[in-house]
Amino acid sequence: MTECQKLTAISSSNSKALLRFINILAAKRPLSDTSDIPVGEATLQYLICRDMYFKLSKCMSSIVGAIGSRQLQLSDHEQPISPKGKSKPSITLPGLIELCVAPFKQFRSSQPAYHQSLTQVMVHIMTIPLLPNRILSSLADFNNHVPFGALDLVDLATVSNVVAVDVSTLHLLANLITFVSPRHAPNTQLPMTNAALLSYISLLNNILSVIPSNSLEIWKEDLTSVNPWANDDSDEEDHPSAPRSVRSRPSIFPTDEKTAAKLSNLVSQANMDSLLIAANRSPSTWQQFLQLVINIGAKWPAKRESVLSTIVVGSGNFIFKQLWRDSVRRSPLGADISGSALRNPQFKNDWPALLLLTELYTQALLTMTDDEFFSNAARTGSTAARNPFIIGEVVLFSRQLLNIAFYLYWNEDANSIQSCTIPGLPVSWELVRERFTKCLQAIHARE
Repeated sequence: MTECQKLTAISSSNSKALLRFINILAAKRPLSDTSDIPVGEATLQYLICRDMYFKLSKCMSSIVGAIGSRQLQLSDHEQPISPKGKSKPSITLPGLIELCVAPFKQFRSSQPAYHQSLTQVMVHIMTIPLLPNRILSSLADFNNHVPFGALDLVDLATVSNVVAVDVSTLHLLANLITFVSPRHAPNTQLPMTNAALLSYISLLNNILSVIPSNSLEIWKEDLTSVNPWANDDSDEEDHPSAPRSVRSRPSIFPTDEKTAAKLSNLVSQANMDSLLIAANRSPSTWQQFLQLVINIGAKWPAKRESVLSTIVVGSGNFIFKQLWRDSVRRSPLGADISGSALRNPQFKNDWPALLLLTELYTQALLTMTDDEFFSNAARTGSTAARNPFIIGEVVLFSRQLLNIAFYLYWNEDANSIQSCTIPGLPVSWELVRERFTKCLQAIHARE
């Protein structure tokens, strides 16, 4: 029997009985009343080693579940095959989900099979388009038994290496946001450990670092030209001869509104606020959160300013002071004009805090009056002062930015600065120079 025929057989009248038999074998019970042979463990080990999750993924992708394909809004190549062209709830779905979560009931979390199963769920099951919609009738069973609160057990390198950089990556991201975001929300009943949260944000960063820019929303052909000076504060008439370009079509993007909506939850105020609070509990998760914000801005430019605003609204001046005092002030980046530390991978963890502080302070300066700029909470005693820094701190911060910008203007060739990125982030040196220069100009305008 070919693989295609095996997949087609899942809809046959015998498939439910076959799945039930497999699930009975996989249950946590001995072979007989007088035997202590772990039949359940042995059965699952046998199936896992023979691509169980890959085959489950094919079966689950070939059925609709509790709702029709029109409600799923699947693209043509993702449509399940129905003999009469009609969609029916699958009688095999509960058995498939039961087998999918069986290892997490059978094995202890310290056993390798448990880790391997969770990694395979990420690779093969979480990449299924609109997974929650497909398994609606068994959603609670899946959500309650897959240990999303233990993502630190996932082999992130395997996930990154196996999942192709195509639309499957977007489905993985959308499904992760759907299932995991409730677990880091305030007052959640399904809390995550700091280690699990670190792995989750690291996985988000791994995904965002490999996808092309502008691939997180449905592509709409832009018939109007885009002015490359649009990010400047100056009027277009100041650059009458500036070239105009059209935004290029990304190689991948969500093909349906529901996936796009799930992806948009990544940058929602509720999600960003809860991530900010949860990530701030440990230095390692905080570092990954900063990198996540930079990655979102780099890969989803349309959402950059709204994400920055959300962070400021959610944390106030605290975020400025934390970035400055805990990271930027002590960083070797910009410590001198030589630029020796800029390309050193040893200091790649210093870049997210410096970039984010620059972005946030530039945005704050745009709406800050001169009186607000030259006053601060430390001197006035007001907790609502707009400028989070004293003037001495502004001077030190400006010197760091100036040293880096000067080096990039005078020591980098045009091709290198456009094509090369800073260590650890998908941000070009050209964009770094542009952002730092813009911040310096906003500060200088106050003098």
